[in-house]
Amino acid sequence: MRQNPVAMKFLETHARLAWTVGLGICAIAAGYVFIFRPDGGDLYPNWRAARAVLDGMPAYAQYDWPFPYLYPPGFLLPMLPLGRLDFHVAVRLFFVVNVAGIVIGTLCCLRLCRISLRSPVTPLVLAALSLTAPLLITLIQGNVNGLLVAGEGAFLLLASRNRWPAAGAALGVTLLVKPLLLPLLIIPVLWRRLDALLLAIAVPVVVSLVAFPFLSDGTAFFTRAVPYLLGGERGNELGNTTIAGVFALVHAPAWLSLIARLAVVAAAAIAVLRTPRSGELGLVGVGSIALVAAFMAFSFSSQYFALLLLPLAVSAALPGTWMAGVLAWTGMYLVNSPDLFLFYRLGRAFGVGPALGTARTLVGYAVILSALLLRAMREQRSK
Repeated sequence: MRQNPVAMKFLETHARLAWTVGLGICAIAAGYVFIFRPDGGDLYPNWRAARAVLDGMPAYAQYDWPFPYLYPPGFLLPMLPLGRLDFHVAVRLFFVVNVAGIVIGTLCCLRLCRISLRSPVTPLVLAALSLTAPLLITLIQGNVNGLLVAGEGAFLLLASRNRWPAAGAALGVTLLVKPLLLPLLIIPVLWRRLDALLLAIAVPVVVSLVAFPFLSDGTAFFTRAVPYLLGGERGNELGNTTIAGVFALVHAPAWLSLIARLAVVAAAAIAVLRTPRSGELGLVGVGSIALVAAFMAFSFSSQYFALLLLPLAVSAALPGTWMAGVLAWTGMYLVNSPDLFLFYRLGRAFGVGPALGTARTLVGYAVILSALLLRAMREQRSK
């Protein structure tokens, strides 16, 4: 959705209405989750591990949740203050932190795409985002994705302004929290910014080394958590939106899954190589291609990972946007629309659990990657 002069004139004329409606929708969505849906299930392992460290116990031992603790050792340091709180208090506090991270990330994306923060577009973007399934699931579950969105937005904005060392540090902070944005390391590699690449790697490594003396089992991250992640998070198959996960749900042969994954990697490589490495669109394009390919071809991904495609959606405001055409917006609808919750309910009604919603998310990623590949090929031909 490019900036339409007529629409922008209307919004500027009715700016107060836009801010009132937009912020009102945000407040209703956030308030509903805060009051009625403070689950925080994804936060519990972090809180329990921090509490274990404070009590002198192993952080990576399997206590009263079904999966191993999966986060890097360094992330336990900023989690220690939450570990001192009652879990229900920690959930509420982290909810505020999560919301703040999402707002910061959104504002960075808006500036990246040359939209003034005082523009009436700002509250409407925040309102639209607050109604998406990935954001609502993130807040309900208390997942750390809000922190990743803030770091991702800061990384892209700083890189677009040629502040590469700061950009690398911002990306490194996200890798300290959770290595979900690891595919974005391709950006400093392709832009030949060794300083940013080294800083992005150094931040999680250094902080984790600082954390090791506080942990009695720091190496368990490599012996327990990493193998579990690479194995596709056994026991959580119904929520696995990768090719491997969905193909397993429909009992497709493993060789077919492997072929599909290799095809995705090949398509992503072609798209990246044909994407111009300049300006905001180059950064957003390469980053989005790398993330979507990882979400599809890795051993595990979850539906709310789609929240990290926020820069791609906001880039609709840029001339020559990647989001031109029905195909790209169809993919965005499939992974973000709140009616995804209906698909999960339908799946349970038909006795297949969340499989319908899981498969729909994979289809959405495939449509987005197809749109990005076609756009990159057209861009290459036009030169």
